[in-house]
Amino acid sequence: MQSKASDLLRAMLERREYSAYEAVSVLKSKGVDAQMSLAAVADFKAKGWLCDLRFVEAKVTSLIQRGYGLYYVKQVLSGHNITADLSDYDWAYARSVALRKAGKRTGLALRQFLFRRGFQS
Repeated sequence: MQSKASDLLRAMLERREYSAYEAVSVLKSKGVDAQMSLAAVADFKAKGWLCDLRFVEAKVTSLIQRGYGLYYVKQVLSGHNITADLSDYDWAYARSVALRKAGKRTGLALRQFLFRRGFQS
């Protein structure tokens, strides 16, 4: 059974980065026992194949390139049971992408659009 959890986790990580919390959830949803899931994730973390820091870097970079702001990113990361220091990222670039995506919105419509994407005034 441990082999099944390891094989599934390896296949998952070949496609993209996962947080430890998300990896355990996905393994459970695929029918792997909770203890086996936790053991496989701990083993992969010890080997350096699963890393929450790499997951955060990939996720935050992706969201910034799509024009999402600090508060939206924090919400997404909290859904993965992760808190991280996000002060080193280029939020001005994220805002410029969001403004480009806003199109011809102005005034209140623009403020609401930016607020939904995680930007405060």
